[in-house]
Amino acid sequence: MEKEIKRYQQCSWIEKLWRCRWRICTPFYAFWLWVTREVVVNDDTEECTPMSFSLCWAVASGHFECSKMHHYYTTEEVFSELRKKFNLDLPKETGEDI
Repeated sequence: MEKEIKRYQQCSWIEKLWRCRWRICTPFYAFWLWVTREVVVNDDTEECTPMSFSLCWAVASGHFECSKMHHYYTTEEVFSELRKKFNLDLPKETGEDI
């Protein structure tokens, strides 16, 4: 039976600190991505361009935040922040058409 893992936002400060240990790996993983020269393919021109280091950093930090730290937002949180910031009339529940 698989154990339910709490989201990062719902953890105590000790558990948050423990999960932040994965941030130490981010520069090394980003450098590895950059050195191995993963490419991004543009569908329109079918050209392959190497990933910039800033893109490698974004991919690495997203990888560790989502997979290792379980740091993600629910749709309700995203919609409420959008309502606050842009004063939008978005659906209050998920599953509705925007």
